[in-house]
Amino acid sequence: MAAEVWPASLPVVLPYTTAERTAAALHALQPLVAGLDAEVMLLAVQVVPYPLPVNHPDVDAGRLGEDLHRLASASEVPVRVQIVLARERDSALQLAIPPRSLVVVPTRPRRWWRTAERQMAAALRRNGHNVTLLSLEGEA
Repeated sequence: MAAEVWPASLPVVLPYTTAERTAAALHALQPLVAGLDAEVMLLAVQVVPYPLPVNHPDVDAGRLGEDLHRLASASEVPVRVQIVLARERDSALQLAIPPRSLVVVPTRPRRWWRTAERQMAAALRRNGHNVTLLSLEGEA
């Protein structure tokens, strides 16, 4: 039996939800990864509707990239930005998240209904990813 090889650093993936929630999550992540050899990846999936070719979305992916790079540069921890063009968000996330990553999903405070962020986290867990919810208490 071969020994497992663990990454030299801890890969942390932050799926993009909204600009405000992502900025708050990046800020909240700073003390959590301080002192760790963590590689934070800000991952955004741009869904492209079926009538269009996947490499020609109906919105400007460059604009999204600029917004994400602005969020990343404001963070005190190094953040790598990755944008994936896909037909469906959940399957694209599954494929884009590296193995053994810690996925941090920013979410609003507890609601009685199942939020989109909680659904995303549950789908990622079902597919074997290590997922934690980061509750952003200041959000209503």
